Amino acid sequence: MPTTSIIKDLKAKKIPPILILHGEESYFIDQISDFVEHHLLNESEQSFDQSVYYGKDISARDIMDMASRYPVIAAHQVILIKEAQDFKEYSQLTNYIKNPTRTTLLVFCYKHGKLDARTTFYKALKDHAVIFESKKIPDNSLVDWVSKQFSNHKLNVLPDALHLFTEYLGNDLSKITNEIEKLSLNIVNHEMISTALIEKYIGISKDYNFFELQKAIATRNKEKIYNILNYFDAQPKQFSIIPCIVTLYNFFSRVYMLVFAAGKSKHEICSELGIREFFLKDYETALKNYPILKTQLILQYLCEYDLKSKGVNQVNINDSALLKELTWKILHC
Repeated sequence: MPTTSIIKDLKAKKIPPILILHGEESYFIDQISDFVEHHLLNESEQSFDQSVYYGKDISARDIMDMASRYPVIAAHQVILIKEAQDFKEYSQLTNYIKNPTRTTLLVFCYKHGKLDARTTFYKALKDHAVIFESKKIPDNSLVDWVSKQFSNHKLNVLPDALHLFTEYLGNDLSKITNEIEKLSLNIVNHEMISTALIEKYIGISKDYNFFELQKAIATRNKEKIYNILNYFDAQPKQFSIIPCIVTLYNFFSRVYMLVFAAGKSKHEICSELGIREFFLKDYETALKNYPILKTQLILQYLCEYDLKSKGVNQVNINDSALLKELTWKILHC
């Protein structure tokens, strides 16, 4: 069930006695939680019939006592348990879950993981609860998701600007939506969003960024590579090697997948790689410059330097120096 369906039902006052929000992606949990906390009840109803707690600060007994009460002025009372992954007494709530108070909405926001479906508590939920699993967006679907967010804000974005925006911000959905909000406040008259506007309003350099480094490595443009690396070296507070490694790993993983796509149409290949046709030529160029054995070696290097960037088997060396070392190895593999 998507977040929009749950929020639509809540707006229509189709309110279940128990709502479980769990999963790896916090963004969608926060979307529903924020609606429950700020919009389900009006301000006067919130004062009497809404309680918000954190999982580590409340007991099962407290939850059952509150949930068993009747609302004062609203049709339903709301009990919202944030950071519910820190709550340790789920088993003690099993009897309440089997016979919940129908005028209470009890919401658990369990982040960074899932409730154990094998427990008696979870099994008891199936008859009385709405359970929403918040899943991470796969890397090959992220660009499409970001594109849809631009469309939802009635913003038109050029393919290279969309790719730059997505690659730079990674899979932090909250940050992505915040930056799109920022653009929506600044773009007027349906102006097409270019890399120049991304640089102006988001602060991502259109010439010196991970996306441009990726393209320079793919084409073996050594002069451009060194210019970008020197730019990163001069901006130590703005540069982190980890998202750069993620960008390169995603790119070369798709280059590797391209090896096995012979005989397929462009549409089929792009669908499998999770890219727009506009960018397919970049991957084809990279494959010419880095045939399969070299691509395999590059992926190994990227895994090795990911560990080094996190301090594994690594002496004290800054991110810029690590990236120069990694890039040198890629160019000479």
